[in-house]
Amino acid sequence: MKKLTKQACMSCDAEFLGHEPDLCCSGSDCGCKGLAIEPPLCEKCEAKLYGSDLSEVKA
Repeated sequence: MKKLTKQACMSCDAEFLGHEPDLCCSGSDCGCKGLAIEPPLCEKCEAKLYGSDLSEVKA
């Protein structure tokens, strides 16, 4: 199980606790330059992006 660490939202720079994101590559392998596969987003920005209240979906 991955450890929760302090993350910064890629959209608004808010700090939150989350899992360390999995990166696409080392940064030199493709055009993404090492971006996260699933970007770290705070709950507010994640709900805005996906269009729903994700606080009800938490497992």
